[in-house]
Amino acid sequence: METRETRLTDSTYEEFVQCAQKKKVVLFGAGNHVPVALRELRQSCIEPAYIIDNAFWRWSQYADGCEISSLQRLENENMEETVVLITAPPIFEMEKQLARWNVRHCYSFLLFWDKLHALNDRLYVLIDYRVS
Repeated sequence: METRETRLTDSTYEEFVQCAQKKKVVLFGAGNHVPVALRELRQSCIEPAYIIDNAFWRWSQYADGCEISSLQRLENENMEETVVLITAPPIFEMEKQLARWNVRHCYSFLLFWDKLHALNDRLYVLIDYRVS
Protein backbone atom coordinates (compact mmCIF):
# COMPACT_ATOMS: atom_id res chain seq x y z
CA MET A 1 0.00 0.00 0.00
CA GLU A 2 1.23 3.51 -0.82
CA THR A 3 2.23 5.82 1.98
CA ARG A 4 0.52 9.14 2.30
CA GLU A 5 2.40 12.35 1.67
CA THR A 6 1.08 14.19 4.72
CA ARG A 7 0.44 13.20 8.34
CA LEU A 8 -2.63 14.58 10.05
CA THR A 9 -0.95 15.70 13.24
CA ASP A 10 2.05 17.32 11.52
CA SER A 11 0.21 19.58 9.08
CA THR A 12 -0.74 23.20 9.40
CA TYR A 13 -3.68 25.08 7.94
CA GLU A 14 -1.27 27.05 5.76
CA GLU A 15 0.15 23.80 4.32
CA PHE A 16 -3.35 22.56 3.62
CA VAL A 17 -4.32 25.79 1.85
CA GLN A 18 -1.18 25.70 -0.27
CA CYS A 19 -1.85 22.09 -1.27
CA ALA A 20 -5.59 22.64 -1.80
CA GLN A 21 -5.16 25.59 -4.16
CA LYS A 22 -3.61 23.27 -6.74
CA LYS A 23 -5.91 20.27 -6.29
CA LYS A 24 -9.54 19.15 -6.04
CA VAL A 25 -10.79 19.39 -2.44
CA VAL A 26 -13.18 16.78 -1.04
CA LEU A 27 -14.61 16.95 2.48
CA PHE A 28 -15.04 13.73 4.47
CA GLY A 29 -17.90 13.91 6.95
CA ALA A 30 -21.20 15.72 6.42
CA GLY A 31 -21.99 16.43 10.06
CA ASN A 32 -22.15 19.50 12.29
CA HIS A 33 -18.67 20.82 11.44
CA VAL A 34 -19.34 21.23 7.70
CA PRO A 35 -20.85 24.77 7.85
CA VAL A 36 -17.86 26.07 9.81
CA ALA A 37 -15.38 24.24 7.58
CA LEU A 38 -17.04 25.59 4.44
CA ARG A 39 -16.99 29.13 5.80
CA GLU A 40 -13.27 28.91 6.63
CA LEU A 41 -12.44 27.31 3.28
CA ARG A 42 -14.39 29.88 1.29
CA GLN A 43 -12.64 32.68 3.19
CA SER A 44 -9.41 31.12 1.88
CA CYS A 45 -10.89 31.00 -1.67
CA ILE A 46 -11.24 27.20 -1.61
CA GLU A 47 -14.46 25.64 -2.88
CA PRO A 48 -14.83 21.89 -2.17
CA ALA A 49 -15.95 19.75 -5.10
CA TYR A 50 -18.19 17.53 -2.95
CA ILE A 51 -18.51 15.82 0.43
CA ILE A 52 -18.16 12.10 1.14
CA ASP A 53 -19.85 10.44 4.10
CA ASN A 54 -20.37 6.94 5.49
CA ALA A 55 -24.06 7.58 6.25
CA PHE A 56 -26.02 6.33 3.24
CA TRP A 57 -29.08 8.43 4.17
CA ARG A 58 -27.07 11.60 3.47
CA TRP A 59 -26.01 10.57 -0.03
CA SER A 60 -27.48 12.66 -2.87
CA GLN A 61 -28.32 15.47 -0.45
CA TYR A 62 -26.55 18.83 -0.34
CA ALA A 63 -24.84 20.72 2.46
CA ASP A 64 -24.50 24.43 1.68
CA GLY A 65 -24.32 23.73 -2.04
CA CYS A 66 -21.97 20.70 -1.85
CA GLU A 67 -23.29 17.31 -2.91
CA ILE A 68 -22.87 14.46 -0.42
CA SER A 69 -21.73 11.10 -1.82
CA SER A 70 -20.34 7.76 -0.71
CA LEU A 71 -16.63 7.09 -0.32
CA GLN A 72 -16.79 5.05 -3.51
CA ARG A 73 -16.86 8.28 -5.47
CA LEU A 74 -13.13 8.48 -4.73
CA GLU A 75 -12.63 5.61 -7.22
CA ASN A 76 -12.95 8.13 -10.04
CA GLU A 77 -10.40 10.57 -8.63
CA ASN A 78 -6.74 11.00 -9.42
CA MET A 79 -5.28 10.77 -5.90
CA GLU A 80 -2.30 12.91 -6.88
CA GLU A 81 -4.71 15.74 -7.69
CA THR A 82 -7.16 15.30 -4.80
CA VAL A 83 -7.02 16.58 -1.22
CA VAL A 84 -9.38 15.17 1.40
CA LEU A 85 -10.23 17.29 4.43
CA ILE A 86 -11.72 15.31 7.34
CA THR A 87 -14.47 17.30 9.08
CA ALA A 88 -15.74 14.82 11.67
CA PRO A 89 -14.48 13.73 15.12
CA PRO A 90 -13.33 10.14 14.52
CA ILE A 91 -10.30 11.58 12.71
CA PHE A 92 -7.94 8.63 12.85
CA GLU A 93 -10.63 6.08 12.01
CA MET A 94 -11.54 8.15 8.96
CA GLU A 95 -7.86 8.42 8.04
CA LYS A 96 -7.66 4.60 8.02
CA GLN A 97 -10.68 4.44 5.70
CA LEU A 98 -9.03 6.91 3.33
CA ALA A 99 -5.81 4.87 3.29
CA ARG A 100 -7.81 2.03 1.71
CA TRP A 101 -8.57 4.40 -1.19
CA ASN A 102 -4.89 5.39 -1.49
CA VAL A 103 -5.59 9.01 -0.56
CA ARG A 104 -2.21 10.75 -0.47
CA HIS A 105 -3.21 14.24 0.64
CA CYS A 106 -5.28 14.07 3.82
CA TYR A 107 -5.81 16.76 6.46
CA SER A 108 -8.09 17.26 9.45
CA PHE A 109 -10.15 20.42 9.79
CA LEU A 110 -10.73 19.70 13.48
CA LEU A 111 -7.01 19.79 14.21
CA PHE A 112 -6.72 23.09 12.31
CA TRP A 113 -9.77 24.47 14.09
CA ASP A 114 -8.16 23.88 17.49
CA LYS A 115 -4.98 25.61 16.32
CA LEU A 116 -6.90 28.51 14.75
CA HIS A 117 -8.93 28.99 17.96
CA ALA A 118 -5.77 28.91 20.07
CA LEU A 119 -4.22 31.56 17.81
CA ASN A 120 -7.35 33.71 17.95
CA ASP A 121 -7.52 33.37 21.73
CA ARG A 122 -3.91 34.58 22.03
CA LEU A 123 -4.62 37.50 19.69
CA TYR A 124 -7.70 38.53 21.70
CA VAL A 125 -5.70 38.40 24.92
CA LEU A 126 -3.00 40.55 23.32
CA ILE A 127 -5.57 43.04 22.01
CA ASP A 128 -7.36 43.18 25.40
CA TYR A 129 -4.05 43.72 27.15
CA ARG A 130 -3.10 46.61 24.86
CA VAL A 131 -6.52 48.26 25.17
CA SER A 132 -6.57 48.09 28.97
